[in-house]
Amino acid sequence: MKFRTVPVGRPNINTQIYILDSYLNPVPIGIEGELYVGGVGVGRGYLNRPELTAERFIANPFADSKSDRLYKTGDLARYLPDGKIEFLGRIDHQVKIRGFRIELGEIEAILASHPQVQQVVVIVREDNPGDKRLVAYVVSPDIQLTTGNLRDFLKTRLPSYMVPSALISLDVLPLTPNGKVDRKALPRPDIDQLRDQEFVAPQMPLQQSLAHIWQQVLRIEQVGLHDNFFVIGGDSILSIQVVSRAQQAGIEITAKQVFQHQTIAELSRVAGLIQALEIPQTRASGSVPLTPIQTQFLGQNWSEPHHFNQAVLLSVPYTLNPDYLSQAFESLFEHHDALRLKYTTVPQGWQQAYGEPPDPIPLETLDLSHYPAGERKQVFETLASEYQASLNLSDSCLMRVVLFHLGGTEARLLIIIHHLAVDGVSWRILLSDIATAYHQLEQGQPIQLPAKTSSFQTWAKQLQPYAQSEELHRQMDYWLNQPWSQVQSLPVDRGEKLPLNIVANEATIDFTLTQAQTRQLLRDVPGAYNTQINDILLTALVQCLQTWTDTSVLLIDLESHGRQTDLFEGIDLSRTVGWFTSSFPVVLYLEPQADLATAIKSIKEQLRQIPDFGIGYGIGRYLSNDATLRDQLAALPQGQISFNYLGQFDEQFDEANGATQTLGRPAPEYSGVPYSPEGPRSHLLDINALIVEEQLQVSWSYSSAVHERSTVARLAQSYREALQALIEHCVSPSAGGQTPSDFPAAELSQATLDRVLAVVDKPNVDAIYPLSGTQQGLLFHMLYAPNSGVYITQIVLTIEGLVDVAALSQAWASLIDRHGILRTLFVWDTLEHPLQIVCPNVELPWQELDWRSLSPEIQEQQLDVLLVEQREQGFDLSQAPSMALSLIQTAEHTYQLLWSYHHILLDGWCLPILFKELLSFYGAARRGQPCSLIPPRPYQDYICWLQRQDTEAATTFWREMLQGIEAPTPLSLGQVSIGSQPPSRFEEQQLDCSPALTQSLQTLAKDQGITLAGLMQAAWALLLSRYSGELDVVFGVTVSGRPGELVGVETMVGLFINTLPLRISVPHEGNLLPWLKEVNQRQLSIQEYAYSSLAEVQKLSDIAAETALFESILVFENYPLDASVQAQAADAGLSITQLKSYEQTNYPLTLVAIPGDSLQLKVSYDTTSVKISH
Repeated sequence: MKFRTVPVGRPNINTQIYILDSYLNPVPIGIEGELYVGGVGVGRGYLNRPELTAERFIANPFADSKSDRLYKTGDLARYLPDGKIEFLGRIDHQVKIRGFRIELGEIEAILASHPQVQQVVVIVREDNPGDKRLVAYVVSPDIQLTTGNLRDFLKTRLPSYMVPSALISLDVLPLTPNGKVDRKALPRPDIDQLRDQEFVAPQMPLQQSLAHIWQQVLRIEQVGLHDNFFVIGGDSILSIQVVSRAQQAGIEITAKQVFQHQTIAELSRVAGLIQALEIPQTRASGSVPLTPIQTQFLGQNWSEPHHFNQAVLLSVPYTLNPDYLSQAFESLFEHHDALRLKYTTVPQGWQQAYGEPPDPIPLETLDLSHYPAGERKQVFETLASEYQASLNLSDSCLMRVVLFHLGGTEARLLIIIHHLAVDGVSWRILLSDIATAYHQLEQGQPIQLPAKTSSFQTWAKQLQPYAQSEELHRQMDYWLNQPWSQVQSLPVDRGEKLPLNIVANEATIDFTLTQAQTRQLLRDVPGAYNTQINDILLTALVQCLQTWTDTSVLLIDLESHGRQTDLFEGIDLSRTVGWFTSSFPVVLYLEPQADLATAIKSIKEQLRQIPDFGIGYGIGRYLSNDATLRDQLAALPQGQISFNYLGQFDEQFDEANGATQTLGRPAPEYSGVPYSPEGPRSHLLDINALIVEEQLQVSWSYSSAVHERSTVARLAQSYREALQALIEHCVSPSAGGQTPSDFPAAELSQATLDRVLAVVDKPNVDAIYPLSGTQQGLLFHMLYAPNSGVYITQIVLTIEGLVDVAALSQAWASLIDRHGILRTLFVWDTLEHPLQIVCPNVELPWQELDWRSLSPEIQEQQLDVLLVEQREQGFDLSQAPSMALSLIQTAEHTYQLLWSYHHILLDGWCLPILFKELLSFYGAARRGQPCSLIPPRPYQDYICWLQRQDTEAATTFWREMLQGIEAPTPLSLGQVSIGSQPPSRFEEQQLDCSPALTQSLQTLAKDQGITLAGLMQAAWALLLSRYSGELDVVFGVTVSGRPGELVGVETMVGLFINTLPLRISVPHEGNLLPWLKEVNQRQLSIQEYAYSSLAEVQKLSDIAAETALFESILVFENYPLDASVQAQAADAGLSITQLKSYEQTNYPLTLVAIPGDSLQLKVSYDTTSVKISH
């Protein structure tokens, strides 16, 4: 076991040590609690301090003598498996920040475990009212130890909300006269030290609205811009509530988007404003097709199908008004059509349809106060069971409501609904609506419920055509090809022949985790392996069952909420009541004796492979018109175990945190028998889990005619121990790791991912994804000629003014933090395809040079030398960042900023974006304020967009364009191969067109309705034709590559630009003006396929693979620093007087056209291949 602090040993003789929870119950081994001391050494109290004595010296609940006392130490501790006690810190060092309970001592212990840390103290500072921050103060003898090193160390050992906002290095900790740390004397962190803080508040109104919704649903005080929904307590059911509340706020998101975009920053980029669906607000009517789960239930041929319910029992105020309650339920029948479903049997089977609302409303009031107090509970539960059996499927009323008065101020509200009309998500909607309607009546207002969403009927009808779709049939390979043959039957205790497994024989064993364990499960555990709660619950279940069954393969039936609205356009189920549940079998494999990390990763990955959360299985089995498919699915082994995590119900009854109020809280009594005793149990073991009162409650239901209670009790205990072990593991410093589903675009196996992460020596990375085609080409050229300087871009800015060097350095660091592409490295060895990896943080590659003592001539020479050195040195793309920054002071108020980077990261279109942001960060740093910028869309989104493109259409286009081309258009260079020898030496010539000529060219282009770029391409085609003697020419052109349909692409940073062939037929004679439009049109036609990989395009031509497709390229650079950048610089007291850029390609001849008042032409050429006359 990994210790969080140093163990303090065992109790002394005649001393008893108890570790208890807040209710004075002993906590399990390994779980923290408060340490209490008993025995002969405990005194009677504090001298002359009766109040403190009463607080700290309490009666010993574990002793026979009333005089025995326990001393409440205020220390946190836990028992270790060997019986030793581990001290974890002080309770008064427990703090609450953003709704999370945090133990400062635990953070201190983790920091103290760093080999270079001598002393540490962690405190909460509130230097600004309401702004609480964790701040760590560290003493270390190692001057090389940086806050970045410490932050990386903590990120792998603590959840994100426990990583301090600031890490401050001190020579010594200030002490009080008695030798304790003087916390009041610890220095306040400045803005630089808070730059890397984890919590970033949402800035934009949309982000703030989404964060407020998350706060309500998750019941926490703050949600940061980069907080992960599932790490801070979310789950699949809560995601539906997020969607519902978002829609009420006018924000359009889907549950699938919450899964795919798990932070406010990411979700806000895909969220939109509601474009109201035209959903009828009147009563639905007519027949309703049966859904898969309904078909499955009704096909079981229950003898009493009317008795299969779900119920909620609430403890309510005895003053509840029955008239208001009746009106509230009447509004429910009007609003929620599923409550009016009725069922009939016909020769073909069951049918369902909507009926009229019941009259009167099925609400009864019963007074049980006249029964003796000792009998009242039994009478109540007997009556509850009678009501549970009273529904009639042929009535259009699948609900019973009973208000019981129990005497005094005690009252209970029992709501029973047949399962055919309701599920777990529906109850959240109904309880909220009942309370809303009731409170509106109380306040003298008419009932006004939120608008209806798509009807259950609409959903059921949409499933019918989907069941016949190609999309669904593609999923069937998954369901039919699981290792079904390896599934074994469960052990039974009542002989080989399976006895009667009916509801009458059902028994249940329950257990509950502590609140502390549940908090860890919800908030601390997910961050270790990027899991959701179901991953952990099922990992523990598989471990438990594997031991019992002695098999590595287990078949478990799972349930999901089934509301996959992403399947269809124009469907909104966020406030729809009905039975949507999706039930599906999953075969889970776990290697025997797998360690905890391996087990979690394995089960998580197997669950991630389930298509569309399992909804397709039931649709295919029960709704498909393909009889063969239905038979194949029906013939698969039937699950004997079911598992269902029902979610968190605390927020439903939480009135203190802005959640919707309810009429009451869950009552302790039994709500009656929900299912007919004669009904068949569909599984041998049913495991249900939910969170109520901040505690995970797990119930194991079984048939006493099949299994002994002792057997299931051992299983439940084994499951509890497995779950506790997983929790303990995940919160330990050594835990953590990533799995292939964290990086879906990379399509990696776990073994390959582990190998990649080991190579880059990063335990956790932000992203892994493939390279674009252009990036792959640049990587090839780097590997072929690593020190050639090819594709090293260099920007030199001349800056004048009072430059705040520290603020400028900090601004660059902030820019690198903001854009993942600037923290990206590349891996390629032993991989089928190269990958790029975004590191969580990198060191700023910054140097400062002072050349003020040098003459301008020497300065220019030195700059040329520095440029050449950095080009020739190049960058190791397997390390990040592939860039370098040099700030050179050349005069008192003049600087030159040299930025070198590899072109594989960025294109020129990114420069204005980056320089604008740089100046924003610079201005904020000078003012000592945070900088609020809209979060950028990551470059990975573009790569994912590339993966979705239609390659067939692009292939057809390029094959037709290049048909008949057997050799590149010659420049009298001989054959140029890809990676030609001898080594290239590049030179550059520049020509500035006069303003008059520039204006004439712009006028010509405008008059002909073409772009200036199109005009330049036509001119280059004419020149190539003249030098080559060919009328059919091919040369390379650059395209921006930024797809307009990718929202936010205009502010994305990365390599989008692409070089593609442009084939032009040059007229032999005649008027060139019509031809100009043809050239322009041909150039525009390739924009549709601008994403194509040049390497793949080359394969479609008849040119040999080792020969370049073209020998020259034309680059039209339309991205100089614009006026807004200059204005930003001026606002910061700076003036950018000059910008120069340097770059060479691998092509023998590159012509760069830079528009402006004077068109600038730059020719870069390989002197070993091209001779240019001066």
